[in-house]
Amino acid sequence: MKKINNILEVFLNKEKNKDFLLFEIMQKKWKTKIPQKIRNNAKIIDYTDGILVLKAKSPSWKNELLFFVEEIKKNFQQKKIK
Repeated sequence: MKKINNILEVFLNKEKNKDFLLFEIMQKKWKTKIPQKIRNNAKIIDYTDGILVLKAKSPSWKNELLFFVEEIKKNFQQKKIK
């Protein structure tokens, strides 16, 4: 039973590491690809299972980000990390 638990832990840690690596890459891209005005009013909070979570400074900026969804998707398309 311990061997199965160890194998599961290793597998789950690899998955978490992939998401964390992609999260770091996205944070770097955020600083270079996204306009300063948007960066000042929104930031990346999390990336898990292909879902990017952003936090806006205000509800009006949350609405503003909706207009940039396609641009953000285009700038953040990732190749899968193996």
